[in-house]
Amino acid sequence: RVFTIGGEGQYLVGAVGAMALVTADGVRDLPAVVLVPLGIAAALVAGGLWSMLSGWLWVRFGASVVISSLMLTYVADAVLQWAVRTGIRDPDSFVPASRNVGNAELVGVGNTHLGFILALLLPLVVAAVMARHRGGFRISALGLNGEALDANEVPARRIVLWVTLFAGAMAGIAGFVEV
Repeated sequence: RVFTIGGEGQYLVGAVGAMALVTADGVRDLPAVVLVPLGIAAALVAGGLWSMLSGWLWVRFGASVVISSLMLTYVADAVLQWAVRTGIRDPDSFVPASRNVGNAELVGVGNTHLGFILALLLPLVVAAVMARHRGGFRISALGLNGEALDANEVPARRIVLWVTLFAGAMAGIAGFVEV
């Protein structure tokens, strides 16, 4: 029963975080085998932390995760606008734009794209975690009865933070793939 509808903001922040890392001086010349995992990791962390902010607002102040994640989308859009004008702007560009991803460009695999393969594999990983891992059981228990989870000495608030972190991480990866 934790809904975050701010996936677009998490997507944008993940894309900006990844672009900031993979286009930084001293990093952008690394080989693709290093840059692509770095970009995915940066997007995962940026999107996850952005989403976790709405979870923290719920835990700390009781703010609705739905509303706060949606409102954070507007802030993320402002972050993106600032980033392409100032933070990660290509110094050689006349218009506000980031540098080219260069070596961090995702390669094609056969007739498809690495992002498509990730889109197929990540739901399988999530399904396996939900079905076979203690964390998946706790997430399911939170959805069924968060008070019972608290009664068994597993703080439901901590699970909410993990769920929002994970949801934002997936949206952040999608942002990097799209870039």
